[in-house]
Amino acid sequence: MLFRSKAPQNLPQQYKRQLAASGMQRCATTVIKEVRDNWQRLSPKTQTILARLLQRPELPSEKTLTSQHFIVHYTDVAGNSDENYAQLVSQSAENIVFDYFHNIQGYTVEPWQDGGLGGGLFNHYDIYLQDLSGSRAIGYTEMDPSNTTSFIVINDTWTPGLYGSSGDNMARVTVAHEYFHAIQFAINADADPWWMEATSTWVEDMIYNSVNDFYRYLVDFLGFPELSLYTRNAGNDSSDAPLHEYAASIYVRFISEQQGAGKIREIWEAHENHDVSLDVIKGILDQDAENNFETTFERFIVANYTHNYYEDFWADSQVDNVKLYNSHSMDFGDNVDVIHEPQELAQSLGAN
Repeated sequence: MLFRSKAPQNLPQQYKRQLAASGMQRCATTVIKEVRDNWQRLSPKTQTILARLLQRPELPSEKTLTSQHFIVHYTDVAGNSDENYAQLVSQSAENIVFDYFHNIQGYTVEPWQDGGLGGGLFNHYDIYLQDLSGSRAIGYTEMDPSNTTSFIVINDTWTPGLYGSSGDNMARVTVAHEYFHAIQFAINADADPWWMEATSTWVEDMIYNSVNDFYRYLVDFLGFPELSLYTRNAGNDSSDAPLHEYAASIYVRFISEQQGAGKIREIWEAHENHDVSLDVIKGILDQDAENNFETTFERFIVANYTHNYYEDFWADSQVDNVKLYNSHSMDFGDNVDVIHEPQELAQSLGAN
């Protein structure tokens, strides 16, 4: 998977054919993180092979665009991004995304303190624009050896039909998605990957509400209600729900709609000394007896079944894609019954 994400041209031919026939890889962040997390378990030979992939990009004839908090690295060699595209990414990062996280939501971590690893200023965060179309990835955030600072790589070539939204809008929501990963790494790089992806997908819509790129993932959650909330199938093309952790953003959205976006910040900040995301979520929600973890999840199940969400949230076009097949009877009070025929039991925290 690391070669798929960062060096698809070096894959054996049979895997290149499989990659060409595969779907989009939304975000390669947790794939790369998994390699780093398991580094000591790899043989010295494998470490030598993979080490050259775990580097910051080297762009031909690199140019940079510097704003107050970011440096965008790009190349205008034929077929790659140009200065206009670099400006769009820079403005999105500086004027919209940074403002949302640090001024509106109040995150205080500083993922840009990398000691000048990008070859630029010490107090700027590095974003690289690179052709990722061969990997079918949109972007990724990769940790530096410190495990607290990082850098972002975003695709600079938008292949028609492969990505859901237009190139400009995809770039905008990807900046939001990946920068949240940068913040997450600065808080606790060992938090659970499903929660990282669910919250990074959620924030795309919080910052760019009109893009709605995440709608196309929802069938991987709502269409498989027996799967656990924390199911993770990133990059697994053989899975029935390969984008489940991204689609789980609907759960994050439910919490933020019910209790405010600040609740998601509280949960992330509580990860500072805790790795198991489900325990952290439960700990924060259980501080409010009326909106504790169990009650919130019960309401979430009913909302998924009845499609009774807050205004402007539900994607009507996705309703026909939702299938209901595994069932049992549940009573959550207030005269609400959810009844369906049992075929196989739902997994733990299956949002059915």
